[in-house]
Amino acid sequence: MIYNDIVSLIDIRTAIPPLLKVVTLLHFLATGTYQHTVGQMHGISQPVFSRTLNQVLDALLKHTSQHIAMPRTAQEISNTKVGFHSLAGIPSCIGAIDCTHVELVVPHANEVVYRNRKQYHSINVQMVCDSNKIITHCCARYSGSTHDSMVLRNSTIPRYMERHAGQRLWLLGDAGYPLKRWLLIPVRNPQNRHEEDYNRAHTHTRVVIEQTFGLLKARFRCLSRSGGALLYGHEKVAKITMACVMLHNMCIRRNVPMPPDIELQPPAEDDDRDEDGGEGAAGHAGGDAQEGRAVRQHLIDLCF
Repeated sequence: MIYNDIVSLIDIRTAIPPLLKVVTLLHFLATGTYQHTVGQMHGISQPVFSRTLNQVLDALLKHTSQHIAMPRTAQEISNTKVGFHSLAGIPSCIGAIDCTHVELVVPHANEVVYRNRKQYHSINVQMVCDSNKIITHCCARYSGSTHDSMVLRNSTIPRYMERHAGQRLWLLGDAGYPLKRWLLIPVRNPQNRHEEDYNRAHTHTRVVIEQTFGLLKARFRCLSRSGGALLYGHEKVAKITMACVMLHNMCIRRNVPMPPDIELQPPAEDDDRDEDGGEGAAGHAGGDAQEGRAVRQHLIDLCF
């Protein structure tokens, strides 16, 4: 897929072979180890590995849209809906959405912007997944202090959902998100058995995004706090994150097993869980929330 972008045509006798470039990148993504350590293990210097890292990341990211995409065709949408319905009986679900944090080291001058609620520095990465843990959307543009609802509002997701408004599709999110006609969150204070049943089904279905985060960070330790903070700026960390998401999807689709010595991360092991917001949050009230409540109530009446 990326051979032509990473092969050297200058001096083929002394150039680093493309396969070695890919292997060193995979080693780095899987472990989060320092560049000089990875380079030493593969017989190349740290400066050479640094250049290799940039080259292979850029080559991979040319293919992002082929590997990370919301359902496009009627068949893809139908398959996604069927997959989610099989989990807990919620119909017309097109994805589970949440944010996760990827730790990085930032200059002191910018540290407040990147400090999240758990008091470490990160970027706040929004993802949507399907029932098979394929990541269909990834937005890695925002700093750790950015609220999940702000990331959502400025991502491509609202436009995608509005384009498909006639199909009555929805995402499932936690209570940190605003209630919308296309984004369903739990009932804050359930008043009857039907609302409690809906909340249970919602939780059982939406947990797939937390499981996806755990699987992603277990396979690619560079994204996990257990691998240490990434020693790069926001732009490079965003590239690394997108590359890991691409490779995660390729692994899922090709049934690549987890290494036997890797333990899965528990769900949301370092996520900035946010319970403020939701249907009563300031700035989210009004017609959109009212329509969201009507859609959710209709779903509860119909299915629960």
